[in-house]
Amino acid sequence: MKTFQEFIAEATREEADKKRQAKANPNDWVLNNVGSTENPKWGLKSKSARSAQAKRRADTIKSLNTDDERKAAKRKSQRATKMGYEAHHITPLHHSAKLKSSMSDAEWKKRKAEDAKDGIYHGHHPKNIMHTKGPNASTDKPGVRHRAGGAHEVEGKVKDIVSGSRISYRDLLAAAVKKQRQAARRNK
Repeated sequence: MKTFQEFIAEATREEADKKRQAKANPNDWVLNNVGSTENPKWGLKSKSARSAQAKRRADTIKSLNTDDERKAAKRKSQRATKMGYEAHHITPLHHSAKLKSSMSDAEWKKRKAEDAKDGIYHGHHPKNIMHTKGPNASTDKPGVRHRAGGAHEVEGKVKDIVSGSRISYRDLLAAAVKKQRQAARRNK
């Protein structure tokens, strides 16, 4: 018996696109990779659902930071893109949003200040944005990968900061980069 993810996922992008084209309203659907970059599983997602997802993300970012923090983070993200990198939130947005949801605005402001002293930043703060290598980056380009074997993989392996851990994702990512570099030196 197939799981739900297996049921909705197509084997290839081409198969998913054929399924989209067969729909009565193919322009209302987009291809969506529900797998990883290295092990893609293609399915379909309605454009309205994708739009709602983008709005929720924008609302989350707006609720976590001031206008000045968001503007500075946007500039940093644009610099990353110009340099051929992707921008990545060190402390994931959903972790910060979950933490904030249990606090008043005053408590959240205090928590952000306390965490900043420990090098932990939240939301779309410029110090919570790091440059990461995308899936098409050359292997000799410095930095940590964004998805497979990189920043998102580290996030999947560590405990949620909401659980009380005071470890900075920045430190975890730095350790991952160090490990990648050591492995690359050994393989030369």
